[in-house]
Amino acid sequence: VSGDGVPNFLAMLKEYGISTAKGMVTESDSNYAAPNSSLLLYPDVKSMSLTTGISDRPSIIVPQAQGMISGGNDSMMYSDIITSSATSNLIDPVSGSEVSMASGMPSAQSYVLGTEVATDGENNNMVVLASTYMMINDVESVAPGQNTRLFANILDAFSKNEGGTISIASKNYSYSTLQFTSKAALIYGLFWGIALPLILIVVGIVIWVLRRRK
Repeated sequence: VSGDGVPNFLAMLKEYGISTAKGMVTESDSNYAAPNSSLLLYPDVKSMSLTTGISDRPSIIVPQAQGMISGGNDSMMYSDIITSSATSNLIDPVSGSEVSMASGMPSAQSYVLGTEVATDGENNNMVVLASTYMMINDVESVAPGQNTRLFANILDAFSKNEGGTISIASKNYSYSTLQFTSKAALIYGLFWGIALPLILIVVGIVIWVLRRRK
């Protein structure tokens, strides 16, 4: 999903009942954002066939996501794949300011970051993801195999509609990168940077005092 530069695409999404906001999703909840970046999102991953083999947060990473809301067409069926937190907001990508409710969408709510749309309740017609950056190398290096697994599951689902199966098996010979949310990084940083040194200092003083008394 992109901005106003693709009016025909946005019009098609509207026909399928998917509204797009004029802003990028940002997280104030540190459990849903990567350290030092409120635009690098760790979304809620819904349990469904398209998320088979994918762990819960932090796993899939969605950078610079455009806010979406699904369910605008009663003749369609929607299965949201990944969503932001209930306290996520929208910001203008140019000015960096918060998008007001005058834009047509509330500025604080859970936004759809990926959804599956079906017209007959059985076969997939379309899967829409909120960011075009989910498969770039830098993102994949932070969440090794997670975004790739999602795309593989999507391709497999559509191929089964046509009577085939896609299998993308790969061997990862590089070391996996540990993933931490902003909250987890803060807690670990306080422990290793402050609590642990203080504990070692106290233990050292106790040992010194005990030795002095001997």
